[in-house]
Amino acid sequence: MKVILIGATGFIGTEILSQLIAHNYINHVYLLTRRPHPDPKFSSSKKVTQILHEDFEAYPDSLLQRFRDEAVEACIWCLGGPVSAFKSLDEARKVGVNFPASAAEALSNGVAYIMEPYAGYPEKQPAAGDRRFPFRFVFISGWGAEQDQFKRLWMYGDSRKIKGAAEKELFDIAGRAQEKAVNCGDGQDASVSRSLLCALVVC
Repeated sequence: MKVILIGATGFIGTEILSQLIAHNYINHVYLLTRRPHPDPKFSSSKKVTQILHEDFEAYPDSLLQRFRDEAVEACIWCLGGPVSAFKSLDEARKVGVNFPASAAEALSNGVAYIMEPYAGYPEKQPAAGDRRFPFRFVFISGWGAEQDQFKRLWMYGDSRKIKGAAEKELFDIAGRAQEKAVNCGDGQDASVSRSLLCALVVC
């Protein structure tokens, strides 16, 4: 399995990267990062490819095509943190909600395939461009995440609502990705599942 990891230089991201490298089922990890990972044991690993990427609200077609051609199957999102870690609430919302939502939307539109297993699944690895099952987007959320943006919270309200807003947006994107109209070649449109599964992990 080939996985994209975003937020690998943080505390949680570094541990997840370590586990991914150690896991026999994981063939390769693509680190999408603004700067190279500071630990040489990760940057020198044969299972790791670092891709420097500045704008986490924009994903060029060439990058998405690369992930698609190399049969990447999942993205783990670890980027973010409490409001106190940012200069402003607006910046915290941008990183906490806009960034993961933009990534999920781009991967849904540019990488996900229809929900049909490729030949030999699951015993064989997919050939390049031959993956035919849901693309997984795993979002590392937080304790007490609150999707109701109007609810009064006594503790860590802004941080919890940002995580909740991200969860809601990601589930909305996954829901929209389940149905996509495509032309079948006979002049009629057919509805097929485009396949984006969203999962939450609470830390």
